[in-house]
Amino acid sequence: MIAISGGRYDYLGDQARFYNLIVVPAAMAMMAERLAELPYAADVAAETKAVIEHLEAAREQAAKLGEVWTAVEWWDSGDGRGQIDVHEALAKYRDEGVDDGPRPVPAGMADQAQAPT
Repeated sequence: MIAISGGRYDYLGDQARFYNLIVVPAAMAMMAERLAELPYAADVAAETKAVIEHLEAAREQAAKLGEVWTAVEWWDSGDGRGQIDVHEALAKYRDEGVDDGPRPVPAGMADQAQAPT
């Protein structure tokens, strides 16, 4: 892999954190409400609401992953501090209760901070 500065993954991390990578269409909420008005479509209304909840949860999870994605993108693009940034982003992600706690940057990582070639 050749390191090229720039958005190797279309700035996926930024999209997830700042631009709502996963969008819940307003029409979906309107459809759920309309289905709920129909006495014979309560099950489908509930399923539609469940889809909305899953999309909202996915959006929140993607936002939490955004910093890790950005660190990997920078590493692969030859920006930032490479693998050190990835390990720090992973530690922060895990420390926010997403996993079982922070992981230290492995010893000797400073000499491996270059992007893969």
